[in-house]
Amino acid sequence: MKKEDLIRFIKGTGDCKFQQSVIDWVKSSAENRSHYNKVKAEYVSKFGTGDHLDIDIEKEFDRFQIKKQRSYSRTLFTRIAAVITIALLTAGGWFLMQSNLSSEPLAIYKAEPSSMEEIILPDGSKVFLNSESVIKISNAFNQSNREVTLEGEAFFEVQKNKSKPFLVNTESNLQIRVLGTSFNVKSYKTDQIIETTLVSGKVELLQKNKSQAVIALSPNQKASYNKLEDKLNVDIVSTGEITSWRSGVLIFDNEPVQNVINNLERWYDVKIQIEDREIKTYTFSGKVNREKNIEEVLQLIEASSPVKYEYDENKKTFILRGDK
Repeated sequence: MKKEDLIRFIKGTGDCKFQQSVIDWVKSSAENRSHYNKVKAEYVSKFGTGDHLDIDIEKEFDRFQIKKQRSYSRTLFTRIAAVITIALLTAGGWFLMQSNLSSEPLAIYKAEPSSMEEIILPDGSKVFLNSESVIKISNAFNQSNREVTLEGEAFFEVQKNKSKPFLVNTESNLQIRVLGTSFNVKSYKTDQIIETTLVSGKVELLQKNKSQAVIALSPNQKASYNKLEDKLNVDIVSTGEITSWRSGVLIFDNEPVQNVINNLERWYDVKIQIEDREIKTYTFSGKVNREKNIEEVLQLIEASSPVKYEYDENKKTFILRGDK
């Protein structure tokens, strides 16, 4: 197959029939796969750092690359400053307290798997819920407080009110306090990492029921709390890439494969099982467009990495194995 055709495939300018023909060609032999990977390596460059509105989805296409994790910690391609690491080892265990709203929930909003929801709260603040996410507000919301509890991922556009700070509780009991700002919070129970990314304004991270903030974020900063290691890292990031899910795009950079699988399961409402342990040591870089179905995504991963998939009809599960 001509190099020009492979580049068309990588750029996503061909139709579905053309894409499938390239996938079939790549999978037909080790030589073809090697040639494709060489062309892809020459073409693929780092993602841009601009806002997600500047991303040309069709031109950028889905760029996939899976590789084994290094023994050293991964470095974000948008990182500008050194990582700030703060040990959160306080007496009694900061993240071991039970999390509750100040009163009975007034309303519970939910985005089902493979869906997204936009909500306007009583104070006029907007919340965009990602797949399989839940937000709860109390009876006292916008009266004595503006407090919500989040399970999952959400993008907030908070109305400014100096007399009533906006508080977001997470399942780990990490609390986020803001006045008027826009930010993204990712706090799924199944994920090891809880992320808070500030787009504009200012947010503070604090222990629930404690008034003193542990750290304040500036725009373009992301705080990542590791629940197992009980540590908090702060990075400089491209917020457009982190919030691109609102436009139907997931962007990964050296993301552990298990985290990628968790995201795909929520987005497509499917079950994906990793059978070979070695696959779990890989990291993943690429872009997933929600308009593609799950099999198209897995086919693209299969064509550009040492991974094969199959569908188990009895278990209703996609199985990932090493391509040996």
